[in-house]
This record gives sequence, C-alpha cells and structure tokens, in this order.
Amino acid sequence: MDTKILEYIVTAAQEKSISKAAEKYYLTQPVISRHIKNTEQMLGTRLFIRSHEGISLTDAGRIFINSAQMILRIEAELRKDLEELSR
Repeated sequence: MDTKILEYIVTAAQEKSISKAAEKYYLTQPVISRHIKNTEQMLGTRLFIRSHEGISLTDAGRIFINSAQMILRIEAELRKDLEELSR
C-alpha cells in the first residue's frame, strides 16, 4: 500500500471529513473516497461510518489509523536518517 494513501485516510479521520482531506491535498472528494473504498475492500472491513455529520471510525478503523500513523512516523524517520547520512 502506498503511504500517500495512508496519509489521505489518516487526514480524513483527523478531519472527520473526506471533503476536507481532499481539499488539503488538492484532490477531489471522489478520489479520496475511492482510496478509502479500495482500502476497505482490500482489508475486508469498513474503516469509517458515514453520516450527514461527516465520518467516524469503526473499531477496525481505529486500529488501522493507529497502525497507519506508526508507519508514517517510521517512514518520516527513515527519510530523515537517510537525508542526514547523505550530507
């Protein structure tokens, strides 16, 4: 899974809005929705509950977001370490 997609999904969860996540990344709402849907299909479970007030995480979604945030932190650390090494 592409870490950019993890960023999109984490941002949607933090914003409690797919539209706000899309705006942040200069994408359309359907693009973010498609990434979420594809991820849910790949995992075989729903990550979000959608309502008129926005989105909220399912239990599986909370587990996914926690793991995604760890992956993103590790990736950031790796990039930083490699950048420092190349100096």
